[in-house]
Amino acid sequence: MTKISLMKKIFLLATSFIFFLAGINIYQYLKIKTEIAPTLISEISNVELGEIRVFFASITEQLNIVREWGANGALHYENIHDLNKLFFPLLENKTIINSLVLANSMGDEYFLYKDGQRTITRYSHDLKSTPRTLHFAEWQTVDKELKTWKKTDDYDPRQMSWFFTPDKKNRIHITPVRTFIYSKEKGVTTSVSWKHNGSQVYSVFGLNIPLANIEKFLSIRNKKYSGIVFLINSSENTYISSNSDEISQKNELLDILIHKWNDSGQPRNQVVQFLKGKQPWLASLQPLNTDHPNFWLGVAAPEKQFMSQINAKLFQIDFFDLLIALAGTGLVYLLFMKTHQRKKKNKTPIVRLNEAINRGEGPEIEFKSTVRFNLKTDKNGKEIELAWLKTVVAFLNTRGGTLLIGVNDNGELTGLEKDNFENRDKCLLHVKNLINHHIGAEFSRFIETTLVEIEDKEALLIECSPASTPIFLHIGKNEEFYVRSGPSSAKLTPSQTVRYVTQDHTIDLSGD
Repeated sequence: MTKISLMKKIFLLATSFIFFLAGINIYQYLKIKTEIAPTLISEISNVELGEIRVFFASITEQLNIVREWGANGALHYENIHDLNKLFFPLLENKTIINSLVLANSMGDEYFLYKDGQRTITRYSHDLKSTPRTLHFAEWQTVDKELKTWKKTDDYDPRQMSWFFTPDKKNRIHITPVRTFIYSKEKGVTTSVSWKHNGSQVYSVFGLNIPLANIEKFLSIRNKKYSGIVFLINSSENTYISSNSDEISQKNELLDILIHKWNDSGQPRNQVVQFLKGKQPWLASLQPLNTDHPNFWLGVAAPEKQFMSQINAKLFQIDFFDLLIALAGTGLVYLLFMKTHQRKKKNKTPIVRLNEAINRGEGPEIEFKSTVRFNLKTDKNGKEIELAWLKTVVAFLNTRGGTLLIGVNDNGELTGLEKDNFENRDKCLLHVKNLINHHIGAEFSRFIETTLVEIEDKEALLIECSPASTPIFLHIGKNEEFYVRSGPSSAKLTPSQTVRYVTQDHTIDLSGD
């Protein structure tokens, strides 16, 4: 091959590659009008609303914790100091909550609220007298009063919208927008209820969340994107917008969106396209959770904002494209002239398992002896399964990692004989079912499970990649959030979970 013919071939390859890039740009331009902008609004919606849903999930978790306290007899209306110890920290940690209330069907009530820097309780229990006496106290600490006073009123907590009879499903109740008695703010109350053991008496616990606080919460996350983040109560056609300073200007826009959304059958996780004047807008809405289909979270933005960001990059075959073309041409030429290419072989499961054992336990590696057999009680135990499932969730929520089951704490391969599975398939199916039930089948793409046999002993190799969304461990009706902290898995409180998810996955666990 002469030098001239070689240069011609390179020139033809480079020219062809430039035309290929031009064709890609044309294809992108034709496709972007119908696909890219809706995809972007969906991605924004999934990220934005995922963070908000995590916060409301933490509220739900706290409500369920208090319900468990009450069901187990840990809440006593007559001991206000004990109630203070339980609920003062909750009000201090939840900056979006301005007050909380505990009441029962007999009319007993404990109410805790903040008035500026003052912490005040209201307690009442005598329903026989009309009007009833309300006892107030301002507190310096949980058990030290600054002053007390009384007030007579016809107020009855059992007549409030947040007070409801418990049902078998143990649902979380969310009220319509209402005006709080003392702060005069508009907001919603989320509440739970439970029956007392061996009695017809039942109690209700609620958290009061002002709309202004929700607007601030939405606005903080909305700084990352143009447009509006909002919460809709579809049964009332009311909404809370992230643009609290411009809410009067945005009413018309959200009215148009709600009308279009209702006409479309209230689609979830789909992009809704609508016009405000002559300007096209895109929006995506998702339910707050399955128990409350009336409450939806949404993101909306002008379509042109997405198009303006992308149009500048279309139809540009510039110096960068030329470099790509030349580099691509050189690569094609080298591949064409080269007769042999070394192939990189993937490491086998046995190699990966041995490498993990040699590295030892740490932030990204953990050993467990069995899948389900408790070596201390000499029988199968659910606690053994939950122990390694917590590790899997922690790996998914942090930087990923490898879990070896069938390896003891000393790094010795002990095998899975104690678990007594009928065969390999039964073992893998059991593990898969546990992951689907306690973590979620939708997250199985982040988990690779392999059964490895070495010298007549089997070990389970569970390799986890970092998940793109927060993942919770489902235990009964409860949800728990774990991350890796050094060589162990740490359970985060609801407030820690919110900070971890919203602050780039960084949190000082030693300080909480």
